[in-house]
Amino acid sequence: VSLEAQGIALEVESSLKLFDGHARLTAAIQRGIRDLGFQATLGVAPTSLSARLFARAEAHGRPIRSCLALAELRERVSDLPLFLLDWPQKTLTHLTDLGVLRLRDILELPAEGIARRFGPDIVVCLDRLMGRLADPREPYAPPERFRSRLELPADADGIEALLFPLRRMLVELEGFMRGRGAGVQHLDLALEHSRKARTRMALDFASPEREADFILAIAREKLGRLTLAAATVALTLRADALLPYSPRASTWLPGAEEHAIDRDRLLQRLSARLGNERVFGIALADDHRPERDWAPAFAGATARSRNGESGRPRVGGDPILGPRPAWLLNRPHRLIARDGSPSYQGDLEMRA
Repeated sequence: VSLEAQGIALEVESSLKLFDGHARLTAAIQRGIRDLGFQATLGVAPTSLSARLFARAEAHGRPIRSCLALAELRERVSDLPLFLLDWPQKTLTHLTDLGVLRLRDILELPAEGIARRFGPDIVVCLDRLMGRLADPREPYAPPERFRSRLELPADADGIEALLFPLRRMLVELEGFMRGRGAGVQHLDLALEHSRKARTRMALDFASPEREADFILAIAREKLGRLTLAAATVALTLRADALLPYSPRASTWLPGAEEHAIDRDRLLQRLSARLGNERVFGIALADDHRPERDWAPAFAGATARSRNGESGRPRVGGDPILGPRPAWLLNRPHRLIARDGSPSYQGDLEMRA
């Protein structure tokens, strides 16, 4: 992947088998562009410059079929106008005055004369366009952190109006994470208001996540519990710590691992909807007394801590299920009192 002034160049030859050909790969790229809310024209050709030429031709209403063979490239580009190339306007005007309007016209001229009259850069561009000269590109290096800010086209007064732009940002996040082979356990979402302080919300997960639909479901539950002070004008999404991500392979018969993942995701959704303090289990406490050796372990506490370490379930809070454990003792028996002292199969002695 290489970034250009007005586009993106992709080397896709090594990915054709994975996507089962150019048609499916092109459809996948176009679908991803639409999901991000953008529009683009695509060109497929043996060289980077010719692919960009085809994309620009389509943008100017001159669609041309893709060219997959270098031997067919000259025929495909011959009718395209020269103004589609990134040449100086002075050069294009001079060529027009000479009656050189299309690539066919200039490809028939001798290279020595073109270089002498218009400069060697024009000849180099034509050689790279036609695949006669290598055209190395600087590869794109994605950043170490994810940042995305989206200004809304209109003020959003409610939570539902935020879900569509938020999904667009999460699709962008998923694509970023897939490119890095990574996932996140913590996301920071900020809702910007025109004259009020930002509304900030943290999204924590029990394991690295990157699927846009699942993260959106968690965000939707947490957003539903918020009361916004004012209309939202922009959204900011940030992920500082990228963690290794292992894709979850779908199986016909789910095993223990798949069930554990489903259970964790269910707990996360319940915690997002009801609050971490309302979704908990039971954890052991460090106490020899049976009634003191347990405590509630909150579901949301299994998420990654702020410093990136995975901690044990957080234990805290007052027991809310009543005294435990109640099953260690048999059902109590009513005692008979004799002369003011209890009796059970004989007199019982009270000891402090």
